[in-house]
Amino acid sequence: MIYTLFGQVENKFGNTLIFKILDLGLEIQVIDASHFSYKEKYLLYIVDYIKDENVTLFGFENELERTIFKYLISLNGIGPQSARTILKNIDPNRLISFIQEGKVHELEKISGIGNKASRIISDLKGKISDIYVTDVRYQEAYDVLISMGYDPKIANKTVNELEEGMETGAAIIEAIRRIKLG
Repeated sequence: MIYTLFGQVENKFGNTLIFKILDLGLEIQVIDASHFSYKEKYLLYIVDYIKDENVTLFGFENELERTIFKYLISLNGIGPQSARTILKNIDPNRLISFIQEGKVHELEKISGIGNKASRIISDLKGKISDIYVTDVRYQEAYDVLISMGYDPKIANKTVNELEEGMETGAAIIEAIRRIKLG
């Protein structure tokens, strides 16, 4: 299983990126290709989706999007396209709030979801309790800590205690320093 890929956008069409890593070009489905620029480098969090004999790679800008996508596609009747539609229309942090608060009407507004909304909320309400939403300013720092193997609860608490206005790199270094100090 592929967890992350770091590479450069060589081409894009629809919500598909051709992502170049060394001399290899991979086709990766994303939520919204307009977030990516040609020839720019990105770190993508990957879900490899296998159905029949086809393998499709889905790329996400952060760990939270990836996690929510995986929860959504685990539900009966919600495939990758429906999950992408949900994430394109609702920020992952807001989606978690809607699920925790049982706001069915917010999900029903999304084209193609409609009557699936109540089932999504009831099926995910108990599962998302282990997702730790961080302040968006430091989402990237949180993602890096998680990818390094730090406990999500500790990473969340540490990142949320950081001073406002720090650059991402400085936030990561400071968070690691604080975690090591205990």
